[in-house]
Amino acid sequence: MVEKGAADILPRTALLPSNEDARRFADFFSHLRTADNEAILGEDQSFCKRWGEGCGGEIWVDGQSEIGHCAENVMRGQYGLSARNLS
Repeated sequence: MVEKGAADILPRTALLPSNEDARRFADFFSHLRTADNEAILGEDQSFCKRWGEGCGGEIWVDGQSEIGHCAENVMRGQYGLSARNLS
């Protein structure tokens, strides 16, 4: 993503002598805005947008396994079941 220009290298967070040779991190997850500038995408969506639009990568979905996401609230689900319920 960095080589394609979809993510930037971040500066070190501290200039302590012990961090002098620390590896730099890349900005894969910071929040992007929607094209109409009306909303802010979450970290997961921002990563996928950088990967798909910025690098031509593919996003795959595991529709059979139960997947969990831990944040402020824990969310669990099975995409395949959810998608069937939408139709």
